Amino acid sequence: MLETAALFLAMMIPLVWSPGPNNVMCATVGAKQGIKGSAPFILGLNTPIFIYSILTGLGLSVVLSKSPQIASFFSVLGAIYVVYLGLSLIRSSSGSEVDRVQYGFKAGLVISSLNFKVVTVLVVIYSQFPNETFTSSALLSVCFVLVCLVGHLLWSTVGQISDQLIKNQDFLRKQNLVYGAMLLSVGVWMLYSGLGHLLD
Repeated sequence: MLETAALFLAMMIPLVWSPGPNNVMCATVGAKQGIKGSAPFILGLNTPIFIYSILTGLGLSVVLSKSPQIASFFSVLGAIYVVYLGLSLIRSSSGSEVDRVQYGFKAGLVISSLNFKVVTVLVVIYSQFPNETFTSSALLSVCFVLVCLVGHLLWSTVGQISDQLIKNQDFLRKQNLVYGAMLLSVGVWMLYSGLGHLLD
């Protein structure tokens, strides 16, 4: 079991800590609210991740493989929301006072619930461990969420450090523009990918 968990973690860390909508938002929220202020957002992000992880271990991948349009539909919804967030950040970068909207549990919950990259990664990873028991799947789920939590905290820390290094309105506007452009790019890619799968 320990070997399985070690292999699982070795596969997950590069996938989970790479840039994506959840991680870019963690950096954005970390810059705006600091690490402590990011805690409700990060908790919201990881709640659906834990649920998806348990469901995938219990067979969600079988359901999605028989009806991939369901996953594509939610991916498109998630992409639209990520595009909206990206545009909101870009729009806030053009004002005279940088937007200080607080992102809490609900925002994290929505973003993560509609981010089917998580489910895709879980399906790929769980397919490497097909004969695991419920207890093993639960342990793998806990490991996955812990890897996500650490990654989200790291991204929030990067955001907070960037904000603390230069505390002026011009830098914050540029930071919002960069983070907004990153989110917009990820959202457009997600939308393109999701629509492509829906139309297949």
